[in-house]
Amino acid sequence: MKNYRVILSQTFCIFLIGSATLGLTGCSANAYWSEEGLEIEEEFTEYAEEVCETTTDSFSNSDLSYLGILSNEELNEAYDMDEKLVDLTSYNADRYNLKFDGNHYYGEFKMTGGTQIWEMNADKDQTVELPYTFLVKSGLAKLILVDDYNQVTTLVERTAKSQVPAGEELLKVSLKKGNNLIKLIAKDNAQINLELEAVVGKIYYDDEE
Repeated sequence: MKNYRVILSQTFCIFLIGSATLGLTGCSANAYWSEEGLEIEEEFTEYAEEVCETTTDSFSNSDLSYLGILSNEELNEAYDMDEKLVDLTSYNADRYNLKFDGNHYYGEFKMTGGTQIWEMNADKDQTVELPYTFLVKSGLAKLILVDDYNQVTTLVERTAKSQVPAGEELLKVSLKKGNNLIKLIAKDNAQINLELEAVVGKIYYDDEE
């Protein structure tokens, strides 16, 4: 089992297997996903029923290990380690509000870890500009580019003390030929508001992983 995503919250409980939604309830809040999809649906359905009887406070490190993700301490440590960020797609979140509208991405998070938000298969080396807004109210967060050679480039990094221009900005991204990914990486349960418009490339959806 690999590449699970877990979201901890006080208010909702969603169980996702690939693009299949198994349940939505007001219990103590978990969400998880796997690229192995419906092959593990039965196992996750049983575990979902167990988790819905717990509270966030009782969601232990052993539970997190079962789901195949890293602890907050490990995710914080990975923040500055490019070799780990290349494959990092795990995060823990106290709040997670994500919306897609065509090529427009909007996310409001309080999270630690990493998630992919954009991708483009470039036919040549080139530079593109993507309209975006990126506000960090607490903690530390950055947008990184991972190219087809697994090289990591920090595009922008912000804290609550960062001087952020009013209104929309342009994110300048230097692409290498091949597949290029943009990821949101967060540390210390960062509170984040992020909007991005994919004027080129495309917004990355979980069910395409």
